[in-house]
Parts: sequence; C-alpha cells; structure tokens
Amino acid sequence: MSPNRPLSSLLGELEVLSSGGPEADPVVTGISFDSRRTSRGDLFVAFRGLRQDGHAFIDEAVSRGAVAVLCERRLSRPDIPWAQVRNGRQALSAVSASFYRHPSRRLQVIGVTGTNGKTTTTFMLSSLLERKGAKTGIMGTLCQKIDGEYAPSSITTPDAPDIHGALATMVERGVTHVCMEVSSHALELARVDHVRFDAAALTNMSPDHYDFHGSWRDYVRAKARLFEILGPDAVAVVNVDDANWRQVAGRTSARLIRAGLRNADVDVLADKVETSGGASFELALLRPLPKRGGGAVGPLRVPIRLRIPGAHNVYNALLAGTLALLYGVPAKEVQRGLAAFKGVRRRMEVVYDGEFRVIDDFAHNPASFEAVLEAIAEQNPARLIIVVAIRGNRGPEINAVNARALAKWASCIPASEVIVTSSSDAVGAKDRVTLAEKESFLAGLERAGVPYEFHPRLTTAISRAIDLARRHDTVLLLGAQGMDRAEACLRDALRGPMRQGCRRQHQPQL
Repeated sequence: MSPNRPLSSLLGELEVLSSGGPEADPVVTGISFDSRRTSRGDLFVAFRGLRQDGHAFIDEAVSRGAVAVLCERRLSRPDIPWAQVRNGRQALSAVSASFYRHPSRRLQVIGVTGTNGKTTTTFMLSSLLERKGAKTGIMGTLCQKIDGEYAPSSITTPDAPDIHGALATMVERGVTHVCMEVSSHALELARVDHVRFDAAALTNMSPDHYDFHGSWRDYVRAKARLFEILGPDAVAVVNVDDANWRQVAGRTSARLIRAGLRNADVDVLADKVETSGGASFELALLRPLPKRGGGAVGPLRVPIRLRIPGAHNVYNALLAGTLALLYGVPAKEVQRGLAAFKGVRRRMEVVYDGEFRVIDDFAHNPASFEAVLEAIAEQNPARLIIVVAIRGNRGPEINAVNARALAKWASCIPASEVIVTSSSDAVGAKDRVTLAEKESFLAGLERAGVPYEFHPRLTTAISRAIDLARRHDTVLLLGAQGMDRAEACLRDALRGPMRQGCRRQHQPQL
C-alpha cells in the first residue's frame, strides 16, 4: 500500500461536477467501492452497478469508517467530504491510478484483447521476453504472475484498484514488462482507462458475451476502447485476417502494425504455414519496423515450429513473436522460445497420453469450438469422443451457436461420439445451466442430426467417455467453467493417479 496521500491530490484528474462536506482535506489510506471491505480511512466510490446501486451503501460505508465519498449524484451530507463526478467507474479508475502513483508509467504494459487467444498469446509473449532477460508479469484469466511467482486469478481483468495495486507491486519487485489480458468487460466498465499501455494486440473477434453487451455492435465498440486509449507513441499489432479489425483498431493513434496469414497487405506475414501434427510457419517481417526504445528490426524471416497444434496457435505465435521482436528479443531466441513453449492450462492441453489421449480445452464460443475441432481433425484421430459442457448463465443464444459449431465438425470427423453435460455437480450458482440453455444446445445438435448422450453430472459424463475409449482414440473435453473440474474427474474415472504416459503441459501449477 502506498503512503497516505491527500484527497485533493487523488482528485486532480477528475471532472468534479459539485462537492460538499467539511472543508478539511482528509487523508485517504485505502480505496474501496465495496462497503463490506471498507476500513477506517477509506475513500468510498459509489456508482450504479450491474445489479445494485452503490449509492445505497454510502451510509453503511461511512459508519464503517469511510472518510470521503465520490458519487454520481449530489449528496446531502454536510458531515463528510464528497465530490460528484459524471462517471463513477472512470473516477475509480483515475483515483486508483493516482493513489498508486501511476505504476503503469514505470512499466512496459502490453495489452492483448480479442475473443480468443488472449491467454496463450500473453503466456507466449512473457516467455519470449524472459529470454532476453526481462522480468515479466502476467495479468489474465488463469493467474497473476509476478516475476516467476503465480497466484490464481478469479477474473480476466480485475477492477481498477486491484489492477493498479498489482502493477505497483510489480514495480516494487523489479518487473519490467507486463502482459495483460484485456477483456471486453474491463473495457466497457472503464477498469483500464488509466493504464498506460505501451503496446496492444488484437487476436480475433467473434460473437461472445451477448449476455453482458447485448449486441455485436456494443461488443466490438468495447474492444475498440483499448486501441482508442493508446497514445501516439504506442504500438498496435493487429490480426488483419479478422474481418472486424478496422472497426476495432482502425482509428487508433498508435503506430499500427498489420499481421496475418492470408492478407497480402501486411507488415508481418505468417508464410509457409503447416498445421498437420504440430504447427510450423515462417515469421516474415516484410519491412523495417520500429523497435521499442529505438532502432529498427527487419526485414527478416524466422522459421517457427510449435509443439501446440492448430491454425489458431499460428496466429497467437505470430502476434507474440512480432511483439517480442519489437521489444528487442533476438530472432534466434524467438525461434527457440516458441519451439520450447509447451502451452497453457486448458488450451489444447494434453492431460492424459496413454492407451488413448485426452485433450482439454476451454472452448466457450463458436470461434473457439471451430478452432479446436479443426485442429483435432488435422490430427486424423481414429475415433473422437467429445465431452462437451453446456455454457451456463450465458443465455440460450450462445449455446445454440456453440451447438451448431460442434455439429459441423462432429459430422466431419469419422466415428465421433458426443457426450453432453450440464455439469450440475461441478459448477456454482453463477455458472448453473438453465433449462432454456440446455434445450437450446441439445436442439442445435438434434437439428443437425448429431446423436448424443446427455448426463447432468460431469463425473458421469467423464466416466462414460472413459468407458467408451479404446486404444488410439482421442477424448476431447470441451467447455468453459463447466469443464474446469474435468481433469480431477478424469483422475477419479481412471481410479487413482493417471496411468503411465500422462504428461502435463502447463507452466504454473494453479
């Protein structure tokens, strides 16, 4: 926690509409918008949330020791300093950055956004930067990493106080580069408005999170926010094979670097792509590009071979490799680093490799279903057994399109077995599958003529898949939170520790 600072210094970046309360300038010793966490000396920031209105908790926050209030409505309390602001979330972002003395200005923060590929790209990039001696941090879906130490993460991009607090800790620990997954939720809710990003990358865009954003237009607009807040001295690396890249990154003031596999008008090309078995390509910088910190890199060509399969991972490696080159990682180290990269937990992760193979993937939208199943098809499995978890609490629409994506590929891969589960024994209330979501998913399979078994419990679904599996088969565990406990269920189904041949392909043990 930073030293105490006068409230006036924290409010310097805010547009204050009106203010009131005692004239004395209190000393703020903490920041919180959750009244249950307030401690004496806290500044309470009130705004209308998704389910509750923070203004309803002002009295409770003050009774618990809050010494000042930021709010979106005028406050009739002469006993406590308060300031009215236009947007409470943006105020929280600004005050958080100021309270921790703007740690992002002392770091090279690289934001990665997109529908899929954020986690793999950030882990790839972190590993490459470390090959040139950088101390790295990661903030994302799987974990928060500070120079080799990992802690589990419960949210992809946390709230503004937690972001800037973590960045301040990274500064104290000597971290130089931070690879941050930036979610559409975080962008919509102004969590990163006051993070200084040195660079950003766009992986891809496909339908997702309609339960939150409401429409495709709003989802795209949220993603574009990352590139709008980039300064002119920043750099933006975008996948221009994605049809939506101009809507997301086309108006950025940052230096734009275009990357792709199929588009001829690019700065960086993935050439000679091969995706059978593993994946390989030639990373080609077609023209000189400005290195971060001065100088230039390229033109050059770097042969790349990956352990992890799929065209989607070629895109991830293309973005990570390009950024690494821009940050001064030698081409030979980019080549070696990507060849050594073993993958990330629940991203095409081989969790058992014995008489049959079991692959686990966090597929949660149609694009990720397509990418994983295409990669599996390229491996020509003798038989594929798919255990898929319906996505809970996200609405019938996303489950309908997920079912269509699954049906398309299940009919293409010979001798596929499909086992569907709602994971009723493995999820909490916020990820519980509704009847409408279940019916939507199963109806999508039925309309496509795909036979399936349905098991409400994840443990039963996993056990059934293991009973069906024969030598040389591939079992694919597919799904988001509903499949998070699948590996533990698999161990139980195999009656104890995994059989000889099991291999982990995950860096941090979370």
